[in-house]
Amino acid sequence: MNTSANKSITSLNNPELKFLISLSKNKIRKTEKKSLAEGYRENNLLVSSNYEIDTLYICEELFVGDNNYSLINAFNKKNIRIVTLSKKVFEAISYRDKPDGILSLFIQKNLTVIETDIKSTNCNLFFNWPMYSSFFNATRIAIIPNWTTFLFLWINSISFNG
Repeated sequence: MNTSANKSITSLNNPELKFLISLSKNKIRKTEKKSLAEGYRENNLLVSSNYEIDTLYICEELFVGDNNYSLINAFNKKNIRIVTLSKKVFEAISYRDKPDGILSLFIQKNLTVIETDIKSTNCNLFFNWPMYSSFFNATRIAIIPNWTTFLFLWINSISFNG
C-alpha cells in the first residue's frame, strides 16, 4: 500500500534519528517539549486528540495486521509528515521489545491539575486533559503526566483524615 511517505531514513548516522534517540532522556524531552508515542493504540489515541503531532515514523516490515494503514490514512488526513524507517533504524529508536512499526513525535503540553477533592472517601482528581475528557470518567483515576506511556492507577478505598 502507498503510505505516501515524505522521507525515508535507512542510516543509523542520520541526525534526525540521533535526535529521536536522545528523547529517551527526560532532560531532552523537557527542554525540547517533545515526546514519542509508540504503538498502534497510543498513536490511534494521539491522532484523535488535539495534540500537535510533528511526524509519524513507520516501518512496514514490523507491522502487525492491516489496521496500521487506516491509522496512517488518519495521519495523512491531518497533513502530518510521514517518514519511512528501515527495520534497523526503527529498532534503534524503539523502546519496546517487539515494536509494531508505528511511532510518532508530538509536542508535549503543560498539563496541570485543576481541581482536587481528597477529603471524601474516594480520591477524586480532575485533570484538564481534553484528550481524555470524554474517554474517562475522572473519578478514582490518577493519570501521571509527562510519561510516554500514561500510567493509570486505580485508586480504590482510600480514606483521608481531615
